Amino acid sequence: MSDGGLTAHIVAKRDGFSLDAALDVAAGETVALLGPNGAGKSTALEALMGWQRLQSGSIELGGQPLDDPARDVFVPPEAREIGVAFQDNLLFPHLTALDNVAFGLVSRGQTKPGARALVGPLIESLGLTSVAGQRATELSGGQAQRVALARALAIKPKLLLLDEPMAALDVSTRTSTRRLLREHLADVGVPTVLVTHDPADANVLADRIVVLEAGRVTQVGTPEAIRRRPRSNYAADLVGINLLAGTVADGTIQIDDSELVLSTSDRSASGQIVATIHPRAVALHRERPDGSPRNAWLAVVDSVEPVGETTRVQLASPLPLTADITPGAAADLALGPGSQIWVAVKATEISVSNL
Repeated sequence: MSDGGLTAHIVAKRDGFSLDAALDVAAGETVALLGPNGAGKSTALEALMGWQRLQSGSIELGGQPLDDPARDVFVPPEAREIGVAFQDNLLFPHLTALDNVAFGLVSRGQTKPGARALVGPLIESLGLTSVAGQRATELSGGQAQRVALARALAIKPKLLLLDEPMAALDVSTRTSTRRLLREHLADVGVPTVLVTHDPADANVLADRIVVLEAGRVTQVGTPEAIRRRPRSNYAADLVGINLLAGTVADGTIQIDDSELVLSTSDRSASGQIVATIHPRAVALHRERPDGSPRNAWLAVVDSVEPVGETTRVQLASPLPLTADITPGAAADLALGPGSQIWVAVKATEISVSNL
């Protein structure tokens, strides 16, 4: 891939663990690397950064080799033109936000005043102007993470790596930071690799998802493609999360012509949101469920497929939802494409994040 994209076949071993994974990311594309603990995500990032040399395989960025044991090529980390934003941000505590962002340019020979001037527009675009003179220890979690992102972008990297960038943030800060990050990734124009455990991060930020399990790639596809046809129990559980965009007011979500009622604990949300519902929280019934729950409606089944030890039911209308039920329940309900079924979701099983 010579258009500025990343082409990698990462083969590495560490402490008895073996990683053998292909990773291709086009210029301007964001690929999320998902996997359980110990799957090899950190090893992959360290290989891309140059912190760990490949045993075999190769890494090329914009057609230029960064690591290729067969050709005896290895570019050290400081020469790779890679921007990295870590989960714990790793800011220099004695420097101001402005000087943290400018650090990469200064380390490459730019004068401090010159570097400060160059990163000014980036500071402003990330909403950091008011805290530019504060030391890193004086910043909030969200501000610190934005400074880390700005520092990674300031050097105009040819590759951007994001390692759990939202994991240390609270829910409200994570939502606003995710929105800001989405806006900037669209403008950066370089290949971006995002490592995250949060399906909302992957679905909102990534163009494609690479699922990594036990050191091997088990599935690659768009979030929607993996949601519809997961190839492992891990992928089914992680990416099967239902995400619905809508507008909320007075504790009620409006999604096209449908409404969902929230629990009292979520009624402070307002405006544009994404509602998250786990497939196991979507209950299916032959008849309207007793008690007349407010979140109950008659739906049309799109598909029914076995996924591991569960049966995955895709509902086409009025809301595109995924339900995971037992094979026995699927047989009792006699479900098939085009059939109608009653759906119920408890208000307490719906969580919302502002867009």
